[in-house]
Amino acid sequence: MIQSMIKYRTLPLKAQTAIAMFAIGGTFAVASTVLFEPFHSPVRFLILLTLAVATANRKFRLYRDSSISFLTSVTLLSILVAGTTEAILIAICGVGIQTYLPSRKLVLYRLVFNAGMIALTVKASCWIYTFSMMHPEAGIPNQLVAVIAASSVYYLGNSTSVSLMIALTTGARLLPLWNTHFAASAPSFLMAGLLSMLASEVTTKLFMSPMLLLILPVVVGSYYFTLRLVESRGC
Repeated sequence: MIQSMIKYRTLPLKAQTAIAMFAIGGTFAVASTVLFEPFHSPVRFLILLTLAVATANRKFRLYRDSSISFLTSVTLLSILVAGTTEAILIAICGVGIQTYLPSRKLVLYRLVFNAGMIALTVKASCWIYTFSMMHPEAGIPNQLVAVIAASSVYYLGNSTSVSLMIALTTGARLLPLWNTHFAASAPSFLMAGLLSMLASEVTTKLFMSPMLLLILPVVVGSYYFTLRLVESRGC
């Protein structure tokens, strides 16, 4: 922790200020949400939290250098099926795992920035999703618009914040940096949102028809059996 504080003090003053602002904003987002937003289901929260922790560093490759972060999908799924409080806490735990692993070195100021940034981003995504779902009687089309809006806000908040911090730390120009490293990842966030929407529909069907839960062990078992078979042949 002492080394982290020393490294923090070596950062440019603008970067230190930005980290402090994200910390304050994230703390306010978490506190206001926990105090005024209901906590719906502890069981559902624990399931989603376990899923977020287990998949925090997992990515699914789409094509070439484009991939989907499972944590993004789990966070967006939390926004859809849980609530703002659950979604923020799950996202913070997820980015905490990403910050610590795989290096197994805890850089405190990075954790503070990531936690504050993701809290503000998820809070904004939840707000835009709730606002877009003001007419739920419209059905799937309305939800699709809401998911796209939430995914877009999540993408912009995440990519812009990280780009800003890198620019303040290295002295690079913000817009060229964002355009080079983050602009092309927009479809991945949109795909993650659509996958979370599909997962929410499946989850709803599972709760409506509990017998469908019997399919899950078969699917999971088949997946791991196929994975082990491919790995053994590769050896």
